[in-house]
Amino acid sequence: MDISLLLCIFAFDYHQSAINYGDGMIIAFTSRLGLLKKPVYLMEKKTLYSRAFLIGHLQEKINMNKQENWQRKALINSADATDASSEYDIYENVCKYFYRSHVDAMQETAGAKRPRFLRSVQHYQHQPAPAADEISLPVSYDDPQSLKCVKTTYKFKIVALHVYTFPLGINFFAIEIDDSGNDLNSLNSGHFALRKWTKDAVKHIAQAVAPLSRLSRGGLDGLLRDQNKLKLYQVVMIDSAAVDDKVLYEIATSSPIGTVDTTSHYRPSTSYFNDIVEHNTVSAYDNWKAMALNDSFTYLASHCSTSGEASAIIQQKEHDNLKTWLESYFPLIYLRCLLEKTFCFTRNNMYRSGGGRKRLIGEIGKMEKYYFYDNISYNFLPNMLYKSMKQSMEIDMERKELTEQVKERESTWMAIVMAAIAAFAILSVFSDALTLFKMSPVWFAVAAVAFIGVCYYIYQRNRA
Repeated sequence: MDISLLLCIFAFDYHQSAINYGDGMIIAFTSRLGLLKKPVYLMEKKTLYSRAFLIGHLQEKINMNKQENWQRKALINSADATDASSEYDIYENVCKYFYRSHVDAMQETAGAKRPRFLRSVQHYQHQPAPAADEISLPVSYDDPQSLKCVKTTYKFKIVALHVYTFPLGINFFAIEIDDSGNDLNSLNSGHFALRKWTKDAVKHIAQAVAPLSRLSRGGLDGLLRDQNKLKLYQVVMIDSAAVDDKVLYEIATSSPIGTVDTTSHYRPSTSYFNDIVEHNTVSAYDNWKAMALNDSFTYLASHCSTSGEASAIIQQKEHDNLKTWLESYFPLIYLRCLLEKTFCFTRNNMYRSGGGRKRLIGEIGKMEKYYFYDNISYNFLPNMLYKSMKQSMEIDMERKELTEQVKERESTWMAIVMAAIAAFAILSVFSDALTLFKMSPVWFAVAAVAFIGVCYYIYQRNRA
């Protein structure tokens, strides 16, 4: 083959598949006439900023007031509140952006009155020592290009432990992590290990999360009981000219970087990937995108390095924006969706197993009043995020199942009431017939027992 033709083919493939990530370059060139190799990813770029919450459902009933070293705190910007008045000022400011009813349903504030049903909404925080050591967790991943196992190290610090209590005995814990500075493969591998609560991951963080283990009857292992992985809420910024959908998907699913474009066995089908990008991606501004999945939410921001006075202004705005995603959108939006999902899921399971039927209607009524409504904010972005998270968690589908079960229960009780009315009517007729025709009381008793038996049979059929 002529060398000039080969160079033209190479240049065409390079142009088609080179993806720019700021200063770094991922070069992926596809095979042409069997001469060139499969995609090669050379991404070693480290995150400029990365914070994550690993969230789980606390199964046991807990009394946090009896727990040592847990501080009861207002949920939003509590670090800025030095006394009750300043805390209330922050609350009033938050209510300018979010509906007051929504804020009251998600946090407690000194001086703010709340209905009795919402008084169990509380936030507790356990702060590690300021000089807490950085944790180095050995992890590995399958390189999408070579298909070989690559060993690396995921480094992070545990910023705080959180417990969130809500009505009806629904409680969550969250492990807040600062893992800035990892390359994306280490970041994804670390998140995968921590979410799956692997033995090696638990061993490395056991001391740091010991206060959480005391809230579970099963200790650390009990924190993941009845769950196959922890939920993940992460805020990430990378040095990049733009946010690429493929990288966003790979970070959101804790997959090795390059998974979408290679022949890795983790590679999603084209139709599935396109469907996720179309229906689960949230984007309102050009410098960030977010992806809401059933068990994770990922915010990915791009940052182009600049210098001078403009750089300082941009960095301050970026810092304020990242803080909003952590301190407002996580507790006020993501936790709300998780609460709604957990309520619907647990009550559906409870109903199917035959428990909790008597109180179900009352619980749904309370949730409809204080939580189940469509908009939570005066601004468009929080409402957009809320709807996207609800859709990804399939909350409306769970609510529909609950509604159908309530209707079924109401129809069953209506049938029982109508049967009782009919029974009294028929007994009245029998009584009249007994008097009129001088019917034997024995036959009357036999007929009455037979009728009651039929009604009981119908009741049992509907109950099942």
